[in-house]
Amino acid sequence: MAKKITQKSLKHDEFIDAAFDFGHWLERNWATALKWVVATILLVVGTVVWVAYSRHRNVQLGNALAHGIHLYEDAEDAGASDPASLTSALETFDVAARRRGPTGELARFYQGSTLYRLGRFDEAASKLEELVADSPAEETLGATARIMLARVHVAGGQSEKAIVLLESLVDQEQPVVPPDLALLELGRIHSEAGNPQQARVLWQRIVDEFPLTVSAPEARLLLQ
Repeated sequence: MAKKITQKSLKHDEFIDAAFDFGHWLERNWATALKWVVATILLVVGTVVWVAYSRHRNVQLGNALAHGIHLYEDAEDAGASDPASLTSALETFDVAARRRGPTGELARFYQGSTLYRLGRFDEAASKLEELVADSPAEETLGATARIMLARVHVAGGQSEKAIVLLESLVDQEQPVVPPDLALLELGRIHSEAGNPQQARVLWQRIVDEFPLTVSAPEARLLLQ
């Protein structure tokens, strides 16, 4: 028992000596200690401010993107492209597209789509090709971007590129875009490119393989 008491006493004495030594060190180096405390506080405050700013910035970009999409949809609903609204929407998308993540990717899609509506096909293709390269076809945005890019290629007189894109969507094992819609669009492109027989083959596939889909009635009309 005496031995245990002695060990406790020694530990207690060591703790007091350490605290006493630290007290002396603090007296001699109080300025350095203060700098450490201030630096730690600034680091914590800076982190909190950065997180708050980042969240605020994300909200701002999200609101800006929503406003741009609203302008874009208004121009579409008007039945004809409204250059003023589309240009305003494009400015918003240009800002939001600089952001990484889903917000930036969606903004890049609308950048390409808006440029397409404005008739700036080369610029639209460039924006959408970048997005396609970064977005797998198995994802909704990636598949949608490929469809829009196909439309851009057709408008720009590059039907072959459009056909390759849409065929890649039709051949997916687990398609994101309904195959009947891709086949319908693919048939139209072949028809416009002067390949009516190939177009009919694709539309017939819709009637045979997807008879209950929304594309089937239109495919039947096109086959008449």
